[in-house]
Amino acid sequence: ELTQALIINKNQLHRNLQSTFPQIESIFSTSSGRVYWTIVSLFPHAQYVLNHNENQVFQSLLAISGIGRQRAHYLTTRLYALARQAYPYDNESSIIIRAIQRNIANLLSLSAERDNVINYMEKLAMQANARSLTIYESIPGIAKTTAVRLVAELGDLRRFDTSAQIDAFVGIDPGRYQSGEKDSHLGITKH
Repeated sequence: ELTQALIINKNQLHRNLQSTFPQIESIFSTSSGRVYWTIVSLFPHAQYVLNHNENQVFQSLLAISGIGRQRAHYLTTRLYALARQAYPYDNESSIIIRAIQRNIANLLSLSAERDNVINYMEKLAMQANARSLTIYESIPGIAKTTAVRLVAELGDLRRFDTSAQIDAFVGIDPGRYQSGEKDSHLGITKH
């Protein structure tokens, strides 16, 4: 539920930024995360950047936890370049600015709550099956969140003797076609 709510708010933020400062979405490779959201809350409209001198923007960025001097200097330069390119549809006193700030407040709150829930789930998984959690996390590409979900869904892996038993338990089966000289892998089928 929290992940779905995050997605909804990210989409709303994206839609709202399109009329005030769409270029800001290119400031990072991904338009997500606490630092990005904090920057957008400070500068939800291109004119917010242009109304301040570079030192004020630099100091605002430097005050954000996780941004050092060099990064703040780079972001200041980038923000000015993007703000000069922008031709916003809505003006800087538009109600959309409040909607953007509300989206960001929701995103920060939902993100923190989701982290708390995942930590709680990890504690439960450690109590219930620490060995399986450790095994899942040792697999490349599986982080804490996925490992916790796997423990919740599959439990102790030692109760399965083969991968086919896991497939049957989950209810899916990788399709396969074999004949004489041909061995093909098909899409996943229900099992």
